[in-house]
Parts: sequence; C-alpha cells; structure tokens
Amino acid sequence: MIQDSLVLLADSGDQDAFRELTSELQHRGGAIAADVPPLLPHLVRWAVDPDHPFRVEAIRLVAQLARTAHRARPEFVDPAWAEEWQGAVSRLPGLLDDPDPVVRRAAAFALEHAPAATASLLLARFRVEPDAAARLNHVTAAGRLLRDTDGEWPADVIDWLSSLPHHEDSTLRFAGVLAARRCGLGGRDPRHVDEVVSYLSTSDFAVWQDIGPGRRSFAVMTAMTEEVFDDDRDGRTRLTAALVDHPDPVRRRWAVNAAAAVMNRWRSPVPALLPLIAHRLSDEDSRLRGSAARILASAGQAAAPWQPELVAACEDEPEVARPAHIALARTGAPEAADLVADLLDSPGDLGVARDFGAPVSWVIEVLLLLPPTTLLPAVRRRLREAVPHVEQGDYLRVLANWGPAAREALPDIASFLGTRAERYAVDALLALDCEEALELVRPIALKSPPAHAAEALLRWRLTGEVHDLLHDPAVVGWERVEARHALWRITGSEEDGRSFATAVRRAVEVTPVLGTYHIGQIANLASLGPLARRVVPALRPLLATDVRPTRSIPDDDLLCATVRDVLAAAGSVGACHRSPSSTPPN
Repeated sequence: MIQDSLVLLADSGDQDAFRELTSELQHRGGAIAADVPPLLPHLVRWAVDPDHPFRVEAIRLVAQLARTAHRARPEFVDPAWAEEWQGAVSRLPGLLDDPDPVVRRAAAFALEHAPAATASLLLARFRVEPDAAARLNHVTAAGRLLRDTDGEWPADVIDWLSSLPHHEDSTLRFAGVLAARRCGLGGRDPRHVDEVVSYLSTSDFAVWQDIGPGRRSFAVMTAMTEEVFDDDRDGRTRLTAALVDHPDPVRRRWAVNAAAAVMNRWRSPVPALLPLIAHRLSDEDSRLRGSAARILASAGQAAAPWQPELVAACEDEPEVARPAHIALARTGAPEAADLVADLLDSPGDLGVARDFGAPVSWVIEVLLLLPPTTLLPAVRRRLREAVPHVEQGDYLRVLANWGPAAREALPDIASFLGTRAERYAVDALLALDCEEALELVRPIALKSPPAHAAEALLRWRLTGEVHDLLHDPAVVGWERVEARHALWRITGSEEDGRSFATAVRRAVEVTPVLGTYHIGQIANLASLGPLARRVVPALRPLLATDVRPTRSIPDDDLLCATVRDVLAAAGSVGACHRSPSSTPPN
C-alpha cells in the first residue's frame, strides 16, 4: 500500500522517497491496484511542474503505468483507473511543447495509450520538432497508439506514417517502417525488410542513444525490430541472414542469436540459417565461436554436415569446446565417444560443476547422448571418485540412461543405497532390469505407499499389487496420463489401453509446449498398436506444423521421430511430414 507520507515526501523533492515510490509501483506484478489511480494526478502534477526535480521520471512512470493498465486483464485493473487516466490525457499533450527536449521525448511515450485522436497531436508536434530523438519518439508512439486503439484512425496520421518509409532521412525511414509494421500499414511488404537491413548494416544509431535513460543504441534498434517482426518468419530469416556476416562483431552477435531464436521457433528456416551459423565457428571473436557451437549443439542431427569443424572446435577455448562436444554427440559423430573417453581418463577435475540453472553439467549431458560401449569403465571409475552427492547423482543418471547395457556396474550403483544419492541409485538399479537389481530395490520401494504412477508401476513389478491412482485428486494432467499407462501395463486390458490413448490425446490438445517428459509419455503409445489410432488426429498436426511444439530443436527432433513411430504402430503412416531440422543429411 502506498503511504500518503511517502507521496508527500516525493512531492517535496525527497529523492529517497521518490525512488521508494517508483520501486513500489514497478513491482506490482502487472496489475493496477486500488491505491494507484489516486496517485496518478500527483504524478501528472509533478510532470507538468517545470520546477519539480523528478518531472522526467514522473512522466516515465506515468507511461509505465499506462502500459501496465493497457496490457493487464480487466480484472487486474482497478475501475477507478479509467477516469483518472482520462484526466491525465487532458494534461499530458501540453508536454509535447515543453522547452526541455528530454521532457518532450518522454511525453510521447506517455501518450502511447491515449485515444486515437492524440496521434494527430503527435503529428503536429513532429512537423515543428527540432530534436531528432523526440521526432523518433513521436513516430514510435504514433505507431503503437494506432495499433492499440479501438477508435477510428485519423486520416492525416495514416498518410504521415505511410509516407515515412520513403522519407529522405534514413533514420526516419527506419522508424517509419517499424511504425507501419507495428500498426499494420503496408502489411508485410518485403521492402520493409530491405530498409531495415540497410539501416542496421550501415548506420551508427547515435540518435537512438537519446531516447531513454541508459539505453544502448543498437540494443534499442534490435529490440524494436524484433518486436515488430515478431511473427514474420520470412522477414526475420532474411534480416538475420543479411547481418550474420557483418564486419561489426556486435551486429554479427545479434544476428547469430536472432537466427537461433528463429530456428528454435520455426522448422523451415534451418536449411537457410544453419550454414551461416556454422561458418562462425572460425570467427575471430571467441564469443561468436561459442555462440555458433551452442547453436549447432541445439540443432541436433541438422548439424551433422559440420562434424569436422566441430571436432576442431573441441580444441578451442572451453566456452567453444564444451558445446562442440555436445553438438558432436547429438549428431552421432564417431569421434564424440573417443573425445569424451579421453576427458574421462584425464587426471583431475573435469569441471563437471553445473552452470547456474543447468539440469546437468556439460560432461554429463554429452554422456547422456552417447552409448556405453567404450565409456562404461571410465564412468564407473568417475562415479567411485565423485564426492558431492549431486555429482554422484549425475553419473548414476548416466548409468540409468544406459539401462541393461550398464549391468556390470551393479556393485558400484548398489554402494550408493543408504546415501544422499540413493534415489538416483534406485533409478539406475531399476533401469538395469535384472532380478538381482530388483531384489536390492524391493525393501526401499515397499517402505511407503506409492506417491505417483511410476511408483505404482514399480510396486506392481515387485509384488503384483495394483494401486489405483486414478481416483487420487492430486494426480492430474500428464500425471494422469502416466497413471493410465501404468494401469494398462498392469492389466493389459483393451479398455485400459483405449483409456490411456484417450488421456494422451486430451493432454496433447491442451499442452502448448511439449517437453521431454511429455514426449516420453507419447512414446508409450507405440506399444498400444492399433489401439493408438484414436490419438492420430492429435498427433498429425505436430508433424505438419512449421511452428515447433517444443522449446528446442533436439526435443522437436525427438517428438517427430516419436510421433512417426506411434503412427506406424497404429497403422497410420501416410502424409508423415519430416521437418527440415530433423532430416539427416545424405
């Protein structure tokens, strides 16, 4: 709750009070609470007061609140906001004529969510505005205002924004293209892409440094470009391809990262963009080489043509070598196992500590992608030497991933029962799929009732006891899918098989982004055979779409392969679409 005393202190020019007030308003979780509308008149009064020390900051705060109110769902905006905002809109346009150019720049942004008629005021000021940064803000604000308004667009503003992409000044042409794209004027004219490429390739962007506090000019440009070209697949592909070889490393870095975003979102741009990224493995900038290696690592089988370059990159600096190892493993390169074996056999620490937020270290990620053929002895030795239980758990996860092929490691795995790494040891023992391992797990698994479907299936394997989780209200969504699968595995009945298939279909239809866990549940459908046909209508679109239903290319490759296997098992293989990113090279 905003205290009146805090407002009074800010009103008097107290810097700490204003900062506290600003912080309070900026951390509201995207809502306009009941205490915000009464504050708006104070902010506007400070903004129009030429002697108030925080008038520019007050204007920017008004702009942020207006943006929040516009974007928030109606139930999260206090009803009193609309009336107070109307009162603010009646006073803010006067700031467009303020003597201070910094005030004029900020005022345009504060008016982005005003009524449509306000756009004509922006045009009128644009015609006489001497400050270049303010002029750009007028154009940007007008584009956003038209995009978001429900009212009729002023004809003079339409003519103005339509003419700017042909302006003699390159900066205004660029701003005009962004404004036109933002509000929909001119559709997806390919000449827009040409203009943006030309501007981003040749301009120094100095004027954009002035549009806001602490803004880096190129970062401003690229952020605005990405916003307005957001869902234009072809436009974004052309933009990134045109700049990925730019002489300026800053622009190259942006293009490389932008290309990765495009390929992660859509399947079809991969053949055009990935070769350009691979070329950057030899870039003079080590950060770009690292970025290229990480993108190739995320590209799965599509990176296979560059296996020789990736082998060479494994000798580069660590930030390049590590993702290069992962890329090689994902492409199935025969050199990958030998390179990792050499690492495991080397003395000392491998640097297996996880990066912040990473599920596993890079070494473990590579091992999870490789077969145990030549690596099992080294992994067993590393497991015995591991000290932190997290590292022990990572190596145990690798052994679990290798399954029955790692049975000779059973004594090593069993030694971690009763330790902090026990849960990982149990998973690894179960994966070995042998009676000796099950006997070791039995007393642990039977200590308490099963808490989820996987434990219910385990208990059935050990005792034959059927534990029904389907009536547990805590089991919802994909957990219910897993429970249905467990029940079908236990009973083998056709009715339970159909129920499992139906549960998968419903879950797929309501899950916008599919992860590895979801794909694993879909893979279980293959064992149903023809009973899986009822899921086919939900699975076919996953192959036909160009927009990836996953968060990464490897997950998407896995999803496509899994869906094809299920369709084949169900006897429905016609019209299977193979995504460009998942097509192995000839």
